[in-house]
Amino acid sequence: MNKGVISKIPSPNFLSENRRGQVTIFIIIAIILVAAFSLYFIFKDKISVLSEDPTSEPIINFVQECIDQTFEDSLIAVAKQGGYSGYNYIEKTNEEGITYYILEGKNYAPSKKRVETEISEYFERKFFLCTQHFTDFSDYQIKEGFLETSINIGDEKAKLRADYPLTITKGDKTSRVENFESEINVRLGVVYKAVNDFVFQHESTENLCLSCLNLAIEEDIFVDMKTSYEGEVVFTFRDDYSKLNKEPLEWVFANKY
Repeated sequence: MNKGVISKIPSPNFLSENRRGQVTIFIIIAIILVAAFSLYFIFKDKISVLSEDPTSEPIINFVQECIDQTFEDSLIAVAKQGGYSGYNYIEKTNEEGITYYILEGKNYAPSKKRVETEISEYFERKFFLCTQHFTDFSDYQIKEGFLETSINIGDEKAKLRADYPLTITKGDKTSRVENFESEINVRLGVVYKAVNDFVFQHESTENLCLSCLNLAIEEDIFVDMKTSYEGEVVFTFRDDYSKLNKEPLEWVFANKY
């Protein structure tokens, strides 16, 4: 004898309760939306975005100017110190503080990533000398967050991205900005490659290798050399196509043979 399959049919009361539950959820969502819109219209005059608030433009323009100038100063300083900020550990230097790249047959030249880190370090230490924590803007209340930067060295451009949260209040207007960027036309990547190629070829030689300057010559980079009786040579790779503070970019380091 075959047993039939008995299916349960929801009772009318169950269906009714289910519909009431769905309606209740929709009502709650509607109340939340109405409340959110109401709060927005109540407080919208006290909430503003920096890009839409002209009262905050002097602050953002001031910060951008400090970022651009400090970034340019950072590139100059780090290049003249052989890719180092002067605030971190340097492998080897001579008595004048010039960084050794080749010493006792070893290569101490910094990687490109290390140079980018050193530029960030220099920038973050010098930036607040420019802003002075907004002491010239006494009519504003400015809350500063933590400054964090990242640098990218390209062949033709150097780029900086700064995460620098600011909450700016003037009167009943409050704005917030977080991200700033700066881009400078400078052949820092080209100069670094010429220097790195020159130093890399010296790893297998014990004497000054003038033929190792081919890449620098191809890129129209002028190389100045100052020698001493102790076998030390100070190199300056100068790029006249890159102007920083109206002066050519100079990358300085020393080798000792």
